[in-house]
Amino acid sequence: MARQRSHLRTTEHPSERTVPLCQRLCRDESKTAILGPVHPPGCAAIPLRAILVTSNLSKVEQDVSTTGHVCNTKRRVREKRWPPEVNSWVSEYAIAHPCFYIEEFEEALRLQFPSLNNISASTICRALMYDLGLTRKEKRAREADEFELRDYYRRLSPYYSYPDQLVFVDETSKDGRDSIRKYAWSKRNQKAIVDLPFSRGQRVSALASFTTAEFLSWEYRWYD
Repeated sequence: MARQRSHLRTTEHPSERTVPLCQRLCRDESKTAILGPVHPPGCAAIPLRAILVTSNLSKVEQDVSTTGHVCNTKRRVREKRWPPEVNSWVSEYAIAHPCFYIEEFEEALRLQFPSLNNISASTICRALMYDLGLTRKEKRAREADEFELRDYYRRLSPYYSYPDQLVFVDETSKDGRDSIRKYAWSKRNQKAIVDLPFSRGQRVSALASFTTAEFLSWEYRWYD
């Protein structure tokens, strides 16, 4: 026999085992509900006593009369955290300034809507992701094409014998564009469009050669 969950706080005797949810509730003047358990034919009914306050019984009766169930399964619909005009302004702000920080956005929101109260950092993050559907994107370098990798392996294979034979040369550089923020906000499943400065400014470049065991040499230069 399948067991059902009951939200009633029981005061059953230790010798009495747990029984399924009752089919009927009877209330007397002492606010004691006698639960009539469901039991297989031929088995004696096991009494179960539950102490209930009047308000709880009224709530159960209301749920049964309206929904047909003892437990109210209707979920409360969460309202938007901000008014529609605030959400509209936030959407336009995210398009104009996709790389904003939460602290900057909070300050701009306070200046634009001084009477708005719920603008803490946690509320802002929940509103951006759940109410407005915005997610934070990270800038990443494009991966090499699979065809280019296979072609590189093919050209290298006639000369390759063991790992220590390989010498790697790698170059890295930094310029004014590296001060650009790494993250941007945009709609879910949409790319963030960010305008980047064209001028590099002063640039430093470092070139190094190394094997699987150690560095062989390195050199760096400054460029204007």
